[in-house]
Amino acid sequence: MVNQHTNWEIQITGQVIKEWRQKSRTRPRIIVIKLLDKLIETAQLINTKKDRHNTPRIVSVSEFENCCMIEGKLFKIRIAVKQQADRRFVYYFGAVSLEKEKPR
Repeated sequence: MVNQHTNWEIQITGQVIKEWRQKSRTRPRIIVIKLLDKLIETAQLINTKKDRHNTPRIVSVSEFENCCMIEGKLFKIRIAVKQQADRRFVYYFGAVSLEKEKPR
């Protein structure tokens, strides 16, 4: 898919989906997986830097941010994209609730 703000083609690897699915234990987190294509397309670029781990063949790492409503709650979505010479791909994404939990 292509990010609307950068015009970058960004791929989603099976490894990212597999890792996220294994860690997802709640319905909202599973819904984020289903929304990932659209979230990547509409995410805003926050910054781009060199890979701090100096991973071979990685040119840079870019952070994107988006948000979405799931089951009436607002979530901030962080998406990290690694760039190689011939492609950009998601290697991490996370969802954090922006609404405080109500005390019970």
